[in-house]
Amino acid sequence: MKNIVGIIPAYRPDFKLLETVRAVAALDFLKHIVVIDDGSGEKFDDIFDELGTIGGLTVLHLAVNSGMGGAIKYGLQYALYHFRDCSGFVAFDADGQHAPDDIKKVTERFSEFPNRTALGVRDFYSSEVAIPFRSRFGNRMTELVFYAFTGIRLADTQTGLRCYPRETAEKITQLLHSRYEFQLEALMLAAEKGKLEQIKIKTIYEDNNKRSHFNPVLDSIRIYLVFVRFIGASLFCSVLDYVVFSLLFLLHGGVLTSLIVSRVISVSANFVINRQKVFNEQGNWLVQLVKFALLAAFLFTGSYLGINCAQKYLGWSPLFSKIVVEIALFIISFLTQRLWIFARQEKTE
Repeated sequence: MKNIVGIIPAYRPDFKLLETVRAVAALDFLKHIVVIDDGSGEKFDDIFDELGTIGGLTVLHLAVNSGMGGAIKYGLQYALYHFRDCSGFVAFDADGQHAPDDIKKVTERFSEFPNRTALGVRDFYSSEVAIPFRSRFGNRMTELVFYAFTGIRLADTQTGLRCYPRETAEKITQLLHSRYEFQLEALMLAAEKGKLEQIKIKTIYEDNNKRSHFNPVLDSIRIYLVFVRFIGASLFCSVLDYVVFSLLFLLHGGVLTSLIVSRVISVSANFVINRQKVFNEQGNWLVQLVKFALLAAFLFTGSYLGINCAQKYLGWSPLFSKIVVEIALFIISFLTQRLWIFARQEKTE
């Protein structure tokens, strides 16, 4: 029984969309296909009208362009409501980058593991395909950062071929952002919900990927702002620590006392937020708390010695010294928490 719905966001598509949809429909492995016209305009009505003649397909229209994420969320909301017996929703691109047989292969893997998100991943390091530099470089950078934050090695962080379980799809519709950063947030959410299945697919880049609407500058900024938000909780605690330290130092003038009080307050908040929101790790909280306390003691000692050395040998004020010292300790703190305190086993095989 077919229980997977296809979701295709389309913005100003060309004939490749018709070719892809017809080929996927001919393979007859999806229950239904939902195409979302993401505010393409009247010039593209002919393409969407022709799509409407294909059986087992629904075309949805957005009056204005809402971005890839907005279109996918709209399509998922429609599919979740109208196909309540379906367990999976496979999203793929409208520009022909995903071969129909690869889309089928991803849904077949999903059917084997229906509680996991299945991803079609390309080989960015193959010499057989001329991959645009912006795509190769962007994927490599995001791959490293994604691993640092999630502990998951993902071969293709830019893939648009994804089959989500129903529960994950429901959560994805609640994400706030709607453009390219949505894809990364959805990937993080999928990683939190369960194991990711990676399926190798063909690497297709026609005409140097000229049909892509990805802006390498603006959209890269949007994507990496996701990571900024991801560690925002830790930065908040650093600010909290500095504010408390500054107030106490200005009132009493003692570095040690100010450090102790500010660190106790910020460490308590940091442990709770990092455990639940940043690293999303629900292991043995007592063991994690002991490790966190040891790290806090190390960081406290490093902060105290660093501030005093900077004040004594460099002539810096304690307030300025603390900023410099805490930046260095922040990096050490993050890596220690990611790799030791809140470390999770890698979720891919």
